[in-house]
Amino acid sequence: MRDFQEPSRWRAIFASRAVLSILLLLLLGMGVMSFRALEAGWSAEAERAAVTEHVQELEEKKSALTSELEELRSQEGVEREARQRLNFRKQGEEIIIIRDTNGDQPREEVTKAGLFSRLLQWIGIP
Repeated sequence: MRDFQEPSRWRAIFASRAVLSILLLLLLGMGVMSFRALEAGWSAEAERAAVTEHVQELEEKKSALTSELEELRSQEGVEREARQRLNFRKQGEEIIIIRDTNGDQPREEVTKAGLFSRLLQWIGIP
């Protein structure tokens, strides 16, 4: 008869309000923790996508800078940069700055000045 009474004792223990309340609180706690872990995974995935996009932008910028560097290693590239940034000119060239009356940025034009054109300028003939 004792064999039949023990299961009912365990049943009574697990059916009590205190044990059911504790089990319910444990279940809710596990649900909250699972949801937080899921949220952390979502935010990590979003951050990963943003970092991947940033890496692609940096790779594009790197390729552009690499091509610009290769271009600057050539003689023509060095000459063009010296003309644009430092206003260098070759021997025999003059830089003419034309200003617009509207106040826009001045434009620069490079012309070759030979002996004959310098002579005409010295005389005063434009």
